Parts: sequence; C-alpha cells; structure tokens
Amino acid sequence: MGGFSGLTISQVFFNKSSKSAPYISAPYRATRHRSIIDRVRSSLIQSPIVDTKGKVIDLAPWPDFIDENGILHFTNNGRLEWERMKDEKIKPDVIVFCTGYKQEFPFFTDSDPDTPYQTHPYPSASDADVRNIWKSDDPTVAFIGFVRPSLGAIPPLSEFQAQLWILKLVAPARISQPLLPRDEPHYRLHHPKGSRIHYGVDHESYAYQLALDMDAAPGIVEVLGRSWGMTMRGKQGWKLPITWALGANYNTKFRLRGPWKSPEFAEDMMVSEVWTMVMRRRLFFGKFWDAIMTASSQFSNHLLFSDHFMLSILPMAIFGPLNILAFLYAGIAGLFGIEWRTATAYTTIF
Repeated sequence: MGGFSGLTISQVFFNKSSKSAPYISAPYRATRHRSIIDRVRSSLIQSPIVDTKGKVIDLAPWPDFIDENGILHFTNNGRLEWERMKDEKIKPDVIVFCTGYKQEFPFFTDSDPDTPYQTHPYPSASDADVRNIWKSDDPTVAFIGFVRPSLGAIPPLSEFQAQLWILKLVAPARISQPLLPRDEPHYRLHHPKGSRIHYGVDHESYAYQLALDMDAAPGIVEVLGRSWGMTMRGKQGWKLPITWALGANYNTKFRLRGPWKSPEFAEDMMVSEVWTMVMRRRLFFGKFWDAIMTASSQFSNHLLFSDHFMLSILPMAIFGPLNILAFLYAGIAGLFGIEWRTATAYTTIF
C-alpha cells in the first residue's frame, strides 16, 4: 500500500484488494514533511493514489468490551490503528464477528448403523497429505478449495485440484509422475507457531506443481513451436511466448497440453484476454514512468514498459541463475548417486 512515510515494516497493513487499499491507507499517508528519499521512492514504484474524497475505511484492534453507554472499547495492540481509534467514541448498532471456522465434519460417520458415532469418521482437510487434496490411503474423499493462497485466488486452484483428483480416480495412468511428498514443501507457506492457518500455499508454485503432476506445463520449446504455428495461421503468435513468460500461472496456460488440453482455445485466450492482463503492468509504477510512457511510441509502450520490472524481470534475474545452479548441482549429484533434495534444501532453493 503506497503513501506511507517513516513506517517500519511491522506497521504496514497488507491488503490484497487494490480498490479498498486507498481508503484504508488514507488516514496514515504522510502529506507533508516527506523526505527526499521517500519522494524519489514514491515517484518510481508507488502506484497512483485514488482520491477518496475524504472517505476512509477505519481499521480497529480487537474489541475489548462495551461499556454501559454502548461505547466500544478496543484492546491496545500497540499498532497504528490503536493510536487512531483509542479516543474515538464508537457506538455500534451491530457487531459481526468474522472469526473463521474449523475444517471439521463430525456429521460424516461410518455407514454401518451399528458402529458407534465417529468410530470411523471421514478424513478431514488436515489429513489430506497428497497435494492437500486427498489422504494417501483414501483417495475417494477429496478436499477441493481448502488451501489458502497468499496472493492469488482459491477458485482457479480448485479447478486444478479437481482435475488432478479426477485423474487419480478414473485415469491414474494419466498422472505423469509419482506424487512424491518431497515435491510439496516448496509451495507451502511457513507459518508462525500458534498460527490458526496451517494450510497456506504460494499460488504460483502450487498451480505449477499440479500442472507438472498432470503433464500440463508446456516448456519454452513447445511454446515457441506453437507461436510459430499460430503465425503461420495468420494469428498474432508472437504474443504467446510473452504472455507465457510474463503472465501469472493462469489456468489457461496449462490448457495448451495435458489431459485437459484445449490448445486452440488456450492459444486464442493467451493472445487476447491474458495478453490484456499482462499489458496492464508497467516497468515501474508512478508519475515519472507515466510521463515516459506518454512520450513513447505505442510499440515501445507495449513491449518495453508493460513488462513490470518488479513482478517479472527482477524475479527472473534473481531466481533464474539460482535455479540453473540448482539444476547443475542436482545433475552432478545424480551422477554420483547423491540424494540432495531434502525438505529443507528444497524449500530454500525453490
């Protein structure tokens, strides 16, 4: 959330909703006495701030109690929202507690009427030890949509989960490789002790792992071949490798091949709607680059400034060489029969 000045990272509110973010950050954004460093930083990498016209969304700590006058008192959590709300006289009409839920299903029991209640309950979501979808000794029960991506969305991941589960049930031979537990730690999110959520995943890594399991992840050679084929058919095939490389792991990307493939549909989507999504990005956010883009030609605007340096180029520059080194190391270790992919190393490298 842009606009903060002089704050530590523990004082920043993380919010995935870009539309609500300006209303949440409005009371905390510095308007005067900004440092030169902050001004330079915001001119390069700060997204444009929407004018909220004085409207704000107030954050508040957990409510402590309601006094005899109906005024709400908050717990002092030592954060910025406490400093802002501690002297406010808030007398709510309704309080809605969104406390979440437990992933338990006590109403699922053994079908035998003579079996005592919950002697043989169905597995729960926490028992799903195969890609967080099903339990290794009982694939007949699947938990679709029970993972929590850090950035991304549950519905597209649910589609991948359903696809892999159906293959396991009706066509297990179509699963391209053994679903080994050692291939899982890289997409799991680390959580602090006592955390309520233990099933967080990285959206990009998890989606790609499920695509690999189904042999649905195309490589660069195949993508270039499809790009050339599209060009020969009079389509804008040159867009395909760009959206494949710079776009997120959209489900469409993994319909080019695999058991659920629909290549012509996927190609058309990649060079139209997915292309539009990729081209929304810019090299940097901010007015400085807005001016450069305005002065640039339409061609350079599309090819040079829409790649979003922070989301595509920089990660490739950092993790590309690291993955190449890991690949070479794994190849050399394999020649000598060395088992190197421990859970710790796998999580750290990938």
